[in-house]
Amino acid sequence: MGLYRFFCLVGLCLSLALIASSAQAEPLFVEQSISRDRQRLDQAVVEYKQSGTALGERIGSMLEVSDATFALLPYEQNYLLWSHTDSINHAAYQSEGSGLSDSLNHAEAKYQISLMFPLWRGIFGSRTALSSSYTQLALWQLGNNEISAPFRETNYEPQLFLVLLPQRQWAGWSFDWLEVGINHQSNGRSEPLSRSWNRIYANLSLERNRWVINFKPWYRIPESSGSDDNPDITDYLGHYRLSLAYRAHDQVLTAMTRYNWNTHRGSLELGWSYPLTQRVRFYAQFYSGYGDTLIDYNHNQNRVGIGLMLNDLL
Repeated sequence: MGLYRFFCLVGLCLSLALIASSAQAEPLFVEQSISRDRQRLDQAVVEYKQSGTALGERIGSMLEVSDATFALLPYEQNYLLWSHTDSINHAAYQSEGSGLSDSLNHAEAKYQISLMFPLWRGIFGSRTALSSSYTQLALWQLGNNEISAPFRETNYEPQLFLVLLPQRQWAGWSFDWLEVGINHQSNGRSEPLSRSWNRIYANLSLERNRWVINFKPWYRIPESSGSDDNPDITDYLGHYRLSLAYRAHDQVLTAMTRYNWNTHRGSLELGWSYPLTQRVRFYAQFYSGYGDTLIDYNHNQNRVGIGLMLNDLL
């Protein structure tokens, strides 16, 4: 089943469920039920915003704006970097036959835009929400006037997911965030540069004092051999992402890793950010390994970048 058909099916099922539940209820009961649900949701917003934790504030904001006609929240990190890589993936571009490979610079801009759009708070109770997100990661040959400064690679990553808010404590850790959803990621290119995959994933976050741990395991949805652009992608990107963040006063230190224990391939990303203003942070990033972008999923490199960030993980 294609991703488009899947989303259509999900939307149809949700619509039918809503219509059926509305048709079976008396108008007065519906009005009273909606009022009680709204009170519980509003109370949940207050509790999360007063929790004093980074995750709690994020959850409170998500629940609060879910009733707005149009509201966007940050999802992953949003940043713009000037970066340098020690290795360009010439093999991928040589297969295209355009001669672009010989003209690429090792210095280029790297940016990420990541936003979340809450769709339906309280879909299965006061501590649940249906949401979507969109993340775009790009490498831009800014300054390479020889080839008109093109975008070398752009990755598009929409998600549709259910958010569960357990509010559980375990060994001093707060377990306040769990996502379950479907993910599509592609670079929007034609063969031979096309790269894409679809995943079913979970995403859970734990917080304790100044620490946040995020674990995101996934299952890749199989594709036919004729349509699979990258059948060995999990050999390099593995089956999970593990992230760690630590706040030291105003500074935030982050680490992210993906690893396949069978092939012994993976990646490591380290980050450091510091506030310049109330809304803008200085950001430095180091990336080592495979999968910096989809075009480089099977290419090993080291990249260093410095620039500006709008939001960090804490």
